[in-house]
Amino acid sequence: MSVIERPDDEIYRFLLSHSTRRSDILVGVRLRPDQWDELMTKMRPVVEEVLDRSIPFSQQSEERIALVIDTARDRLEFVREYQDAWPALLYTERNISIHLRHQEERRRANIPDEDGSVSVSEADADSIGTLSSASESRSPSPNVSDVELVSVWDPADHLVDYGLWRFLKRDCVLDLTGFAGTFARLGVPGLLEFDALIWERGGARFNEFMENNGIEFGFTEFEMFLFKLAVGKRQRRRVH
Repeated sequence: MSVIERPDDEIYRFLLSHSTRRSDILVGVRLRPDQWDELMTKMRPVVEEVLDRSIPFSQQSEERIALVIDTARDRLEFVREYQDAWPALLYTERNISIHLRHQEERRRANIPDEDGSVSVSEADADSIGTLSSASESRSPSPNVSDVELVSVWDPADHLVDYGLWRFLKRDCVLDLTGFAGTFARLGVPGLLEFDALIWERGGARFNEFMENNGIEFGFTEFEMFLFKLAVGKRQRRRVH
């Protein structure tokens, strides 16, 4: 059985951010809402018992972090499908980061420490009730070969050419082919036009295009992040 690899560092850092929406976390970790909630419910007491949440994650004992992750593997079968159980690691890092942020906010507000109980705003920072509901974002792109993609490609079914469709399908991590029609309507029906857009004037034309037309796409924050990340990688490949 193939494992789900940890995403690139840029994407992982995005998912770590305290401002990242629950819906984007669910898409990023490829878990259902009930699975993410189960992970939080079972791992929160472990993190609080095993780790020292008064210090950043980077300063935690590697042995204790390993104990937390091993516990996640034992208690959550679906976590075993992931390389190094990385969703459990992501949750652990977020838990500590959110706790420290919450404590700093209380300090700045001159609010005295409580009796050790965890506030609702802190404990449930990633739960259904506090961030957006179940994800409406696009699904993660399947890890399929070019041969498989070509075999299902039919130009009659798409408003853009194969090159641009493939970029939206594979290179953006999420399947963003749902935006192909918008590109076509805005005068970018193929990869040739798309490349001219992102390469002209060192990418300045692309920035102007997104500034003028970004609202037409309706990207979520996570989709926009992944799309621009993929564009940046394509731009760098041309340079090198």
